[in-house]
Amino acid sequence: MTNPNRRPGRRKYQPTPDIDQRINHAIQLHQQAKALDAEYRQTITQLADKTGDAVPIAYLAERLGVERKVIYRAAGHRMP
Repeated sequence: MTNPNRRPGRRKYQPTPDIDQRINHAIQLHQQAKALDAEYRQTITQLADKTGDAVPIAYLAERLGVERKVIYRAAGHRMP
């Protein structure tokens, strides 16, 4: 028995070609941002590595214009 009060399901969203193009552009930008973030974190980690370049965290933070905790987080360290 079918319920007469049941609503039909929604149709799947289909973007217009213009919107689909903008969505694809947003996806590309997101992927580029992720790649840049990974490179940034790797560079910060190498610079702050005590056995490598051993650049002080405070100096890196000052040069980048951020708080020290940002450098610690990017390098994957806990703040002392």
